[in-house]
Amino acid sequence: MTLNKTLALIACAGMCVPAANAAVSLSDDTLKLEFGVRLQTRASMERGDDSAGNEFNIERGVRGKNDPVNFMMRRTRLYAKGTYQENWKFQFAIQGDDIERQANSGAASVRYAWVERQLKMGESLTHVIHFGLDKPFFNDADIISSSAMLMPTKRATEAHILKNRSVGLGYRLWHPMFALGADIQNVGGRVQPTANNVADNESEGFFYSARGEFSFSPEWFVAKRAESYCGKEGHAAVLGLEYGTERDRFTAINAQRTTSAYGGDILFWWNSITAIADLKWQKAETTTLPAGTVAPEVKAQVFTAQIGYAIPLEGGMAIEPAFRYAKIDTDTSTAAKDAPQNFSTAAFAEHGQSGSEFEVGLNLYMNGHGNKLSLQYSNWKANDGDARASIFRLQHQLNF
Repeated sequence: MTLNKTLALIACAGMCVPAANAAVSLSDDTLKLEFGVRLQTRASMERGDDSAGNEFNIERGVRGKNDPVNFMMRRTRLYAKGTYQENWKFQFAIQGDDIERQANSGAASVRYAWVERQLKMGESLTHVIHFGLDKPFFNDADIISSSAMLMPTKRATEAHILKNRSVGLGYRLWHPMFALGADIQNVGGRVQPTANNVADNESEGFFYSARGEFSFSPEWFVAKRAESYCGKEGHAAVLGLEYGTERDRFTAINAQRTTSAYGGDILFWWNSITAIADLKWQKAETTTLPAGTVAPEVKAQVFTAQIGYAIPLEGGMAIEPAFRYAKIDTDTSTAAKDAPQNFSTAAFAEHGQSGSEFEVGLNLYMNGHGNKLSLQYSNWKANDGDARASIFRLQHQLNF
């Protein structure tokens, strides 16, 4: 089939009704193209108090009353990905996330737009040059797809530890027992100071990161990470180690911040059981321009541990109770660490600030992660003061 004929079939793709977790696929001699959709519909009930015991609006991150129920579209995404010739891969994705989350309209934007070239060296090594708009191979709580999470929210490590999504260049090395990666990208949300101000002679730096994932045997290594394998038979034990730094981000017209983070994580999967634990550290230093005054370094530490046990049911379905714990400290080094903190100072936060967080969940997999219903209860208590939060989330996901 010629390429022109293949592309002509795109108009008919909407007539196909795929099974969940199976994308619509078109192919010819040189091109394979897949289309996919991710829809996450959520209803939330929140109750919170601030550090003084007053009612706190969880969704807005300010003092005030919560709505009885918040309905939203957490994810609305359209994907196109594929391979060209033998060694080229690509992905393009459009997102319109967080629709009806308070005043958010869910405006459409480009989520991913990347191309990579694979260079296979024998049967065991594959070198990859990866370039475009993507997340770096860093912070596993962030790079694991939102479609493959154990609960409707990502781990607290994703919320409080350095991450990035921008345009840049990356390198990957895949082996049956390990994976290595390094990236250089623009700082996500890159800005420049306005003209004729105190920072005229300064510019933002770049985001740099390196990560390795290792196992003791090829039989225990898995390249495609997930927070739950939905009860599928198999096993894995993978250790991840990483370091990343974001250089000279403008946080104000006359201030630049450099942030560095490092840590490790462990993934364990044994048939119905999927467990992940991670421990990450971060430090940030802000410099005021043009004097070069350096503020005290702010250090953070986040630990999370979670486990799910998927019980197979008839018809390929599964039900999975889940548990997660997080210990969050957003300031371990300065006097401010002892100040009472509210759940968040920002809108749309899904995890609290410094404190302890317990979460329990129940997943019903109707077709793996392709069609699932998830119920989550989250309870957060601040390290200091009376701030607390209780949140119920019910989310359905269709992903193919």
